[in-house]
Amino acid sequence: MPEGLRKADTLINELKENYSKDKNDIFPYLLRKIQEKDKNGIYKYYLGVRNNKVILYYLGSKIGEIYINGQKGRRKIHFDIDRYYLGNKEKDNAETFDEYRNALEDPEGILKRAEEYAYGRRKDVNEDKQKTHYEKICQQWIINSNNSNPNSKWYYADMEYTDGVLPREKRFGRFDLIAVRKEKIKDKYPVALIELKVGKKAFSGGKTTGNSQEKKEKIKKAYMELKKDLYTDPLTIYPVRFGSGMVSHVADFLRYLNSKEELYIERLKKEIIYSIKSHQGLGVLDNELFKNIKESDLSDRPDVYFALFTTLPKELRKGSDGTFTESLKDIKEYCYHYLYVSKGYSLPDSFRINPENKGFLDPENIEKMRKISECDDNNKLVINQPIKDEKYRFTFKFIDPDNKDEKAWDILNNGNEPSKC
Repeated sequence: MPEGLRKADTLINELKENYSKDKNDIFPYLLRKIQEKDKNGIYKYYLGVRNNKVILYYLGSKIGEIYINGQKGRRKIHFDIDRYYLGNKEKDNAETFDEYRNALEDPEGILKRAEEYAYGRRKDVNEDKQKTHYEKICQQWIINSNNSNPNSKWYYADMEYTDGVLPREKRFGRFDLIAVRKEKIKDKYPVALIELKVGKKAFSGGKTTGNSQEKKEKIKKAYMELKKDLYTDPLTIYPVRFGSGMVSHVADFLRYLNSKEELYIERLKKEIIYSIKSHQGLGVLDNELFKNIKESDLSDRPDVYFALFTTLPKELRKGSDGTFTESLKDIKEYCYHYLYVSKGYSLPDSFRINPENKGFLDPENIEKMRKISECDDNNKLVINQPIKDEKYRFTFKFIDPDNKDEKAWDILNNGNEPSKC
């Protein structure tokens, strides 16, 4: 992955200079689209930046990449999009801005097909092969609900982040959401790395599934490497490809923060700054917020959050799609089970950490998680995990979006304090 994946100043400058002749030109149209709100006053779209491309997201799905390439004097703007969204099996991009805009504005066009994809109702895929994308839907809803609110305490700078510095066979560092607090605390902007789960099925993992024996062997090898030694020497570990459950993501966070390359300090802080400045350049973010921000302004020790939803928020459900019957207590029990009880796939089975290390495997923390799983009042647990002579804060938030007393999207502030149980 090239340096500055979220750096887009060249593209932004070209869009402003060459594609802003009038209000119907590409850049003004793009700015209007990303400011559109739904009936609840929440942004409909999210604008991401990747490798000098502007990417438009809807319901967590990528519905268009805009970029410019070619030699000086012959540069051309492109609108890449999955052929399913265009309703055309023959091509993967719109050839002109008008074609892309018309497909975006057409009630039967891109947005309808993006919804079909998100909720597992694609017309070109057999029913037994359909896949729902509830977490992606919820991710964008959290971002847009928060970033639409001028009184929110945080700004979401990125989603679906994957670090690509290490070779693919040793890669780790994958976060659903990245947020930066709008105000400094002790001269630093706090940073939050967030993993999101929706419903009980998202908690499991570690099964050697797959059609081929080769794939099963790779998954098995990954798990055995994880059991052998995860925490003290992360670079010897085969990538965590054996599931997306709780243990896998705890493992990923620990490997990332413990990496010899100092991936957060040397890499992610740069990308966060690039993302913020790209959003400012695109008019998504007020220039006065994070004015003149630089890497040294960001906290050197990010906080980690697990936002664990019982179901999709009501406004995101489509009939029975995204509606789950689990209670908060159910979700807490699943979390405790897969972290500490599940045979062959729990943290005690998978980690070899110094006994003096008072973190995830501290008996006191294990007992706290057990008590919370049996408690109706407490929906929050904090574990302070030592890493490289520092303590990192891991916060588990259990969220019922149907609870009218809380703003479910405000995941970095909601939740009872851990002293209640």
